Amino acid sequence: MKIKRHDTRSEREKNLRDPAPVGLHDQIVQGVTERLATMTYTPDNLLRHIAIKLNQIEPILKRDKTRFGRFINRFNGESPKYITIDGMVLIQLHEVLSEKPPFPIEAKNQYDIDHNDLRDLYTRAREIVPSPSVKRRR
Repeated sequence: MKIKRHDTRSEREKNLRDPAPVGLHDQIVQGVTERLATMTYTPDNLLRHIAIKLNQIEPILKRDKTRFGRFINRFNGESPKYITIDGMVLIQLHEVLSEKPPFPIEAKNQYDIDHNDLRDLYTRAREIVPSPSVKRRR
């Protein structure tokens, strides 16, 4: 399984020695982002969230078959190899599977995981978590 920590810095920020000064707006955005990244899901909502991520990779894979599509993917910053996912989602997914993650995962960070590995984990978790029954209003 190939998982690596996602680097959210831009190329400009990577080349700078000192990070840009952080204002109040940036601190608020960072705090909200970290709070959302560490949000816990019920097992069913967790699998629903992962299913959405897996569905989002399909058009990227389809576009990657042409030269123009690869240009669009690169322009949009989308990778056909990896899906970026929150650390808390990976932690919860491994908990559902009763497995230990391959290395320590921090809940507040984002990680790039190969879409085939994520699909495999999702399929195994779907066998464990029962599908919810749909209740219709009359």
